Amino acid sequence: MNDIISTQAWACGDKYCTAQWHQRSFWAYCEGTYSVDEFSDGDHEDCDVSDLPSPEEIDASWREYAAHVAATGSDPLGNYRVPRSVGRREVWYFAFNKSIVGPVLLRARRGRRIIPGHELPKHVRDYLGLDPLARCLTGLSWQELEDAMPGLKAGRWTRHEIEHHAPRKPETIARELRAAARRHLSRKGEA
Repeated sequence: MNDIISTQAWACGDKYCTAQWHQRSFWAYCEGTYSVDEFSDGDHEDCDVSDLPSPEEIDASWREYAAHVAATGSDPLGNYRVPRSVGRREVWYFAFNKSIVGPVLLRARRGRRIIPGHELPKHVRDYLGLDPLARCLTGLSWQELEDAMPGLKAGRWTRHEIEHHAPRKPETIARELRAAARRHLSRKGEA
């Protein structure tokens, strides 16, 4: 069986490298040979058993990485599971009208606030299939829109619930990354 037997975090120190941290993977093969993949990019080099890191060296590398994450709030290796977005459900109201190009968006509102078509968020434009230059719904006839929304009347408001994922604030993500890294360090007997 060919499989990764250990991974190790390491900092390159290259001033031109934006990540600064990389993951080294050590592989074992069924014929008793070993290889190392310095950047976990699939570029393997043969190595000997003596080149394999000890469990203490592996642990120390990940503690050093955790200290970096705790200090900076940045997780370039994606080692900590912190949600980057949050699911949201929004209620929107739209009024459509017939035209020779198909259904067009007359008005949009969220709550009581009318939102001009050019100010609609991307997830709403995507939900509607709104043409970026016009207010028409692409690839849809009025009849198809009526079939999808029974009771649809031209010029009348229709209610829509739109689910999407909104990005979380970078400060919140960094705070949670620091906390996760500190928890990691505290499990290892460090503060």
